[in-house]
Amino acid sequence: MPELFLAMDAKLEWTHMTNPFGGKPGGKKEKPKPSTVAAKLRQALTGRQAA
Repeated sequence: MPELFLAMDAKLEWTHMTNPFGGKPGGKKEKPKPSTVAAKLRQALTGRQAA
């Protein structure tokens, strides 16, 4: 599981860095809550939006 989380974080960071439409500048990031991480993981693996 740790490798999966690292890979997903790297993928998200890469997409933010290569976004041709700009985006939010990188600032100090807070550690996400476990419930948020679980919801994002569930959304990424199932392809569904959270209810």
